[in-house]
Formats: sequence, structure tokens, C-alpha cells
Amino acid sequence: MRKFINKKDILIIAALLIIALAGYIYMNIISRSDMLYAEIYHEDILIKSIELNEEDDYYITLDEIPFITFHVYHGSIAFYDSSCPDKICIKSGYLKISGQSAVCLPNKTHIAVHSKDGTDIIDAVSR
Repeated sequence: MRKFINKKDILIIAALLIIALAGYIYMNIISRSDMLYAEIYHEDILIKSIELNEEDDYYITLDEIPFITFHVYHGSIAFYDSSCPDKICIKSGYLKISGQSAVCLPNKTHIAVHSKDGTDIIDAVSR
């Protein structure tokens, strides 16, 4: 009877798992900066810059953007509520890694997370 998995297959699977684990560790542990801040833009104008601390848990509604509520929670930020019809911005989740961003197109608003030392993971944006 013929074997379905041989030693070469096991070595290839193990190498792929090691590469995947190394990528996960880099993205979530090594590259995560302790000094993050979020910038909230409305119509490409910076409305507010917020420091993201691990202790924070509060909601923000800005006078310039009264139809959106943001949630700052344990070093991350997210769209919490919005008047847009499809609510895709809310489904984008919490942003907690430098270089992440989320957009609410109907309300012309976006959030961008950056590190204070200037080392963002994502280094290019296409418009």
C-alpha cells in the first residue's frame, strides 16, 4: 500500500507553519508600537488627533462630524456608530496597528493610526 504523506511533505508543512508563525509574531508583537495615535479626518481635513493608551475606554462624537461616534478602547479606535446606510465602516473593526485605516465613504470621514516614532507598517497609500 502506498503512503499518502511522506517525510518531504511533513517538512514542507512544518516550514510553512514556521513561516506563518514568524509573520504573525512580526505583525502582532514586534511591529506593534506602544506609542500610537489616531488621526480623524473629515473631507481630507484633520479634525482630531488622539493618543491611544491601553487604559482608555471612551466614546467620541465631534462637533465637526455629528453623525459619527468613535470608540477608543484599550489602545485601539473604531467607528462605533454612523448615519451611513451600509455601515461598512463599523464592520471594519478596531484599529490597533500602526498603518491601519478605516473609511466611511458616505460621510467622507476616515481614521488613520500611526506610531509616534514614525514607523508605520504600511508604507504606501494609493488614492
